[in-house]
Amino acid sequence: MNRLRVIASLIAGLLLMVSCEGDFENADKTERLNDFEMTLNDQVWTPSEIDACTSTFQCQMSKWVSVQGDETYVYHVKAYRDPQAVASLNSENFFQFQIMGANQIGTYTVDGAFKDSDSFARLTVNDANGKRIYQNKLNENLFTVTINKFYQKGGSELIGIKGSFEGTLYNMTDPLDVVHISKGEFDFSKINHFDFNQCSQ
Repeated sequence: MNRLRVIASLIAGLLLMVSCEGDFENADKTERLNDFEMTLNDQVWTPSEIDACTSTFQCQMSKWVSVQGDETYVYHVKAYRDPQAVASLNSENFFQFQIMGANQIGTYTVDGAFKDSDSFARLTVNDANGKRIYQNKLNENLFTVTINKFYQKGGSELIGIKGSFEGTLYNMTDPLDVVHISKGEFDFSKINHFDFNQCSQ
């Protein structure tokens, strides 16, 4: 009888271990790797959240090679906020910034034009007052992005980034209409080019 109890206890222990391993695996899959938030005109601004792993923001990384053969990295961060979780140019808010030549830790001035080969920041607003586009001023140090950390993973050319941003953006049709962005923070341990999955899988 004692032998049967010992065997039953061993089986129960094995089942518990398997169950716990499954829980740990699921926890790893739902571990959030990326974060994004900022303060827009003194109001906390975060992207739309669909579930524990899905929020409407992403980071794209690409590599540029100069005529001389020098390599430089480009990061393009996009974040959307909308009551219906729409993630497009028609979102209630669509914020984005791009940094050229982001090869090292430090602060980068964002004062270029809205094009592939420049550093820029832009906020598109769609509301009851219509569509408005706010953008950084050209050649003026009014918007900055600071990179505090790079995430390098073996076997992958994708390098994640962590940092902060702040500055002022101006309405492209009314320079007296401005938005102030402060306390901007981003953390992309995982580069998610093509989707909004912020977890490990």
